[in-house]
Amino acid sequence: MYENLCFEGHFSLIFSFSCLFSASFHVKMNKFASFYVILVFLSIEFEDYYLILQQNDNDIMVLLKNLQFKGISFEIIKEEVKEVCCEEKLFLIMRVTNNTDKKKKLAHSLNYISVSQGLKRGSVLTLNFGVYGTFLQADAFVDLEIQFDGITRVGDGDRIEFEVNDGKLASLLLLRQNGQWGIVEEKDSGNINLNLKNKVEHFESIEEQFGLTLQKFSVKIVDETSFKLFCEVLALNGEAVNHSFGVEVAVYDSDDNIVYHTSLHSNDFKGFEVYNFGTINLDIPVDEVSKIRVYPV
Repeated sequence: MYENLCFEGHFSLIFSFSCLFSASFHVKMNKFASFYVILVFLSIEFEDYYLILQQNDNDIMVLLKNLQFKGISFEIIKEEVKEVCCEEKLFLIMRVTNNTDKKKKLAHSLNYISVSQGLKRGSVLTLNFGVYGTFLQADAFVDLEIQFDGITRVGDGDRIEFEVNDGKLASLLLLRQNGQWGIVEEKDSGNINLNLKNKVEHFESIEEQFGLTLQKFSVKIVDETSFKLFCEVLALNGEAVNHSFGVEVAVYDSDDNIVYHTSLHSNDFKGFEVYNFGTINLDIPVDEVSKIRVYPV
């Protein structure tokens, strides 16, 4: 890039010198005056190209603030070195915005890699938004205060390793260039690698009391906080059930708390039916689901 800039600079100087030479000795002669005009035009064209090269160089890096990750955006809005207990430390303020209509649980982890002072782990001082995480309400933002011990200055070329929700939402390498933070590497978090089907529980003894069998459970993950659930409801021994019943679903978190409940009812059961419980929207990430219980009532 710099070679290109130097090349263009020399080219521009050559043409500018040629223009001055033509102006000094040939401005009164028509054929040389025409040559002078051509040189001026070429000089302007090369100067414009030089500016385009500069602009393209700045546009290579995608700015962090210009992207969203599943509806969540991030922007470093302040950099400040402050003295705390006779020791200088770097503080960053990062604005995290939830642009969705659902609250999101967010946990953040950051490492600062200084060109001159090495790698330092960051501490998120904003209550509950560190490695353990907490919920950010829908259509809301929070300004995270992040402290880096041992970093006393900020400069271009510094980098930040930034992960959200253990990399499931975002895993980025940020670079500071021209006073702004951009993304130079994004690790593909891919689809949520989780088999919720293994967390489905049902109770054959209860099903027998209703003359039913629940089987062929299917779970399709929609996003990080929702999934769809299906199952077959079959009459035992092919005998039709002559009473109404329902099938309920209870979803539990890692602390064994019920975080979601729904049910479907059948008044005209012919011995076989596929139940579609629709999209189950949770207030927790699906990877925090400990079990899904399905049972007749």
